[in-house]
Amino acid sequence: MKTNAADGVNAPLGFWMQIPGQLELQTTDTLRSGQFYAVEVVHRCYRINEPDHFLQDQVSAFFAYLDKSGQLRHFNRPRAQAAASTPLLDLLKIPGTKLLRFQEASAINLDQLRTGGVQPESPEEQQSVELMQMVVQAFSGQQSEDAGVEHSLESLRLEHGLEYLDPPDLKH
Repeated sequence: MKTNAADGVNAPLGFWMQIPGQLELQTTDTLRSGQFYAVEVVHRCYRINEPDHFLQDQVSAFFAYLDKSGQLRHFNRPRAQAAASTPLLDLLKIPGTKLLRFQEASAINLDQLRTGGVQPESPEEQQSVELMQMVVQAFSGQQSEDAGVEHSLESLRLEHGLEYLDPPDLKH
């Protein structure tokens, strides 16, 4: 497993999304359809059939476009042939969630991605930029059509009776 030294969380082998520092994304709890977001989910992983045996924290991170039906459209890996779709509500239902963060890309960020104005500092950032550019290229034409729907994470959680953040571990 690869460790993100900044927060001591394990990330899966293979692709790991790293947002370049040049892109100043804004953290938000209100999502708007027709916008692009960097999404990060940290949740607890347990051994199968042993719910009391904690293994480690798992990180899922991706860059996505939110359409008007509440689907996060994204690519799972560089050179993917087709976009994947993840329902927003499914993210709220992940058991053992410790962190759910959405960072909205501004129009300036999108222009930087479209024009190649982002200079990655590492091979990992290069892969992330390529994926972000794929998402922006694939879904920019839908922005005006999809605009107009707002999703408050807190409202969704209450409306669907979801407890999307686990309470902290109690130490005895």
